[in-house]
Amino acid sequence: LYNFQTVGPVDETVTLHASDLGTPPAGRFSAIEVRIGDGSNYYFEYRRERPTAFFDQDVPTDRTVVGVDVRSGKEPTDRRNVLRIANDTDNDRGEFQLNDDYEERDTSNPSYPEDFRMQVLQTANRFARVRITYGDAKPDPQIRPWAPSTNWKSPDLQVTNARNATNSAWRDVPWEGHDNRIVATVRNPGQITARSVRVEFFVKDFTLGSGAEQPLGFDVHDVPTGNAPVQFTSSVAWVPPPLSAIPFVHIQPHYCVVARIVEYRDPVNPAIRETTPENNEAQSNHTQLISVSASPSSREMGVVKVTNPLDEPAVCRVVVRQTSAYYRTYVEKSWVRLDPGEARDVLFMTESVLGDPTTHPAIGERREAVYKTPNSVRLTGVADTAGLCHGFVTGGAHVMVRSARATEFVEFGREGELVWGEVVTKDDGSGVNGALLVTLTPEGAPEKEQTFDATVAGGRFRVVVPPSDGWRLQGHFVGGFDSAPCTSKPVWDE
Repeated sequence: LYNFQTVGPVDETVTLHASDLGTPPAGRFSAIEVRIGDGSNYYFEYRRERPTAFFDQDVPTDRTVVGVDVRSGKEPTDRRNVLRIANDTDNDRGEFQLNDDYEERDTSNPSYPEDFRMQVLQTANRFARVRITYGDAKPDPQIRPWAPSTNWKSPDLQVTNARNATNSAWRDVPWEGHDNRIVATVRNPGQITARSVRVEFFVKDFTLGSGAEQPLGFDVHDVPTGNAPVQFTSSVAWVPPPLSAIPFVHIQPHYCVVARIVEYRDPVNPAIRETTPENNEAQSNHTQLISVSASPSSREMGVVKVTNPLDEPAVCRVVVRQTSAYYRTYVEKSWVRLDPGEARDVLFMTESVLGDPTTHPAIGERREAVYKTPNSVRLTGVADTAGLCHGFVTGGAHVMVRSARATEFVEFGREGELVWGEVVTKDDGSGVNGALLVTLTPEGAPEKEQTFDATVAGGRFRVVVPPSDGWRLQGHFVGGFDSAPCTSKPVWDE
């Protein structure tokens, strides 16, 4: 295999050995790999018409160089993993005979190296010679995307807030009613430093397809060559509405965050452009539900938006997968019929089987294991039409569901600078252990909120906070191994 990276300049001739002849001799190669980006490659190989070989009976013309576009290491959301290479201006359909060539001249369409060319110089009985050329070295700022294999989350996006800074169990989970920031990690495997890279941030509703975006500002940094990570942070605080502000309090809010690298051009020399803009966008849905213990455990609910992106009516299905046998997941509708561009909200519900009298008593003995291992629920949208035999994946969402004992504040108050209180489990009144946050928030100015850390031991906690005339004071137990989070009633300083 002869491998090319997406850096240049390159001008090389490679001899391809006919694929049906097996291992190539010295100086020849079975295939050429042109590296486009992480998990994205072009491959070229030489094939001859062989009527006696089943797999080579349908070569369009004897002595043909075949080109394919392959995505590996991730699952594309809008195409198959292996396709013929895209048509260029002379419409070769991925099949190249003597003197044919494949060219890409503009990184914006479709998006690969500028001035890339593969030309067939010679076709012989046992080999073909091809010439590969492409232009100068380029920067390539990039961010890893989302896919079914990553539970529809980008590994390069994270939501940060005061709660998940205190307790790692809430890592990457938004905190309703409080400031959240989106952090995007950008790398540059290109050979030129990308100066003044701009990343823009957005949030949209929980959806199995497209959705309306709300901007959350931007950040600008240089991204040096060498693939070292650089973090970009949203400039506008995102404050999801508190649960009490949602009409159906039992339906938990869900959101999808987006980071997008603005198509890169060097600010000093605009002729220097990035290798490809196809790796400039990532999104993640951030959802964690807790089915709290009772008799039986609570049934938590949410809504996903199902969309039809096709240009004809389609039956849009919601495919559900989960990882744990100790939970149940329901959907309001397994499919909906939608017109082109139409969207529909579909309710889903999930619950733990702990405490359900209809389940086997032995499940109670596995309580600790159920607390330790959450349920990973994947919701995938698939659009079917009469002309599609396999369905079109429109997108997906992921929900992490935990089991825990319900908790509550039985005391919360302030004397001078000392804030104190008690948090217990609802089932037997025992004191909990874990981290707690106390927030001070001025009326009408949530962006000025102050946060103070405390530790709950045996249910009791004490923390010192500064004077704050007229500010709202509230306690937030962030949960423990087997205990769910809870929030105190607000108290106003006087």
